[in-house]
Amino acid sequence: MDNKILTSIAQPNHEPIIIEGSAIIYLETDKFSCLKEQNYLDWEYKRIFKKRDGGEWIRPLPDRNKVLLAVEKSQLFFYEERASNENFDSLLDLSCFVCFDSTTHQLHLLSNNSLRNDIFSRKMYSNNAPSRKLLPINGKQDEYKNFFTETAVEAHKENGRCFGLLSICSCQNRDCKSTFAWIEDNIGLLLVEINSGGIRKFEIGPFPISHPNE
Repeated sequence: MDNKILTSIAQPNHEPIIIEGSAIIYLETDKFSCLKEQNYLDWEYKRIFKKRDGGEWIRPLPDRNKVLLAVEKSQLFFYEERASNENFDSLLDLSCFVCFDSTTHQLHLLSNNSLRNDIFSRKMYSNNAPSRKLLPINGKQDEYKNFFTETAVEAHKENGRCFGLLSICSCQNRDCKSTFAWIEDNIGLLLVEINSGGIRKFEIGPFPISHPNE
């Protein structure tokens, strides 16, 4: 394990961890279980992809110092009924922080805790982190150009908490484009961007969140 990566997870420097694109790795159920049981997994990193025009797209190997996220493959899509608060909840139990060793071609588990516990443990480091505004519904949009749901905004105003769907595409189809959030005590712990039914981006806090009227 790389101590530099472990430190960035356990003791953040007030900067969110952004995990997106090829840094999100989907594993079959048996491989995900094997990774969790033995703390590593022999893994063949797919570098070459065929393009529609017949060409090839070659992606670089992941940096050993980069935090990756391994996700159990059943969590790959958030289409229709899967784009729910319940499935967002299960995502926290079926994902884990990993890094990739290009010399051994292995994924290494960075923490024996659940992703839920690793994310929550970062909450204590929020004092000096830059804050964000949670906008009211009023036709306002979030950074992903989604409209905030009234339920999420009201819940946050009432008790500083939001767990589940935060914002949704203007077409009102949550698997088209939406954002799920985990906010506790006005501290943003996790934002997950959904686009075309697929998970596109994880943003792991902490970041204090306030309402514009405060």
